[in-house]
Amino acid sequence: MKPTPLSTGQEKFYRKLLHKKYREAEGLFLAGGKRVNREFIAAGWQPRALLIRETANEHWHLPHATLYTVTERQLKTLSGVPTPQDVIGVYAIPTQETLPDSGFLLYLDRVADPGNLGTLIRTAAWFGLRGILLSPGSADPWQPKVVRASAGMMAHIPLFTGQTPATLTRMQNNGWYIWATHIQNGATLEQCAAGDKQILLMGSEAHGLSDELTALADRTLHIRRTGRGESLNLAAAAAIIMHHFSIKP
Repeated sequence: MKPTPLSTGQEKFYRKLLHKKYREAEGLFLAGGKRVNREFIAAGWQPRALLIRETANEHWHLPHATLYTVTERQLKTLSGVPTPQDVIGVYAIPTQETLPDSGFLLYLDRVADPGNLGTLIRTAAWFGLRGILLSPGSADPWQPKVVRASAGMMAHIPLFTGQTPATLTRMQNNGWYIWATHIQNGATLEQCAAGDKQILLMGSEAHGLSDELTALADRTLHIRRTGRGESLNLAAAAAIIMHHFSIKP
């Protein structure tokens, strides 16, 4: 299918998808960049449309997607970044799946920074987690900054938004073991063993983990400091812990 120029009306429609309420209303989100789109397509996602820079030399052969050419100005407007890549994909927000019945999961409490969330999604996919649960108050995972920071890895890992402590309690009653992270209290990683049906709770850098979630956990853990510094970046701490739990005994 030959691309056609994006009209003013179409640009206005896609520009609305930069805002959460319109993403939710339309059930669509934008994914910018060649690498990100290739990751989604390789994972079996079918774009509804591709918006391609009018001067791009690369050709996209997707029989079920509508292809549009966009100007430099349109690309900057729709990507939300000053130096956008050559393509923006438009995808359907997936229907939330049933929660997994086994594996290792990550629960994020009020992680509102899009860059942090995207990096956490990318890291969780790398270590083979079965899913990420997001509390109310967390960043919308379908906003462009999160999609970009995930490098498209969100195509490979289920995301469960709006998950409250009640969800964790039900899972706990069904045999899930819950770990709460703390800056200095609880078991060290060396004392923690990987296993099936485990959930790692992590809070934002600004607020940490809520008292309610900490009290709900079966056990608390921390990363033993061997040098200097007050704390680790959330994504760095999560990567260390996920790596530990990815190593089977």
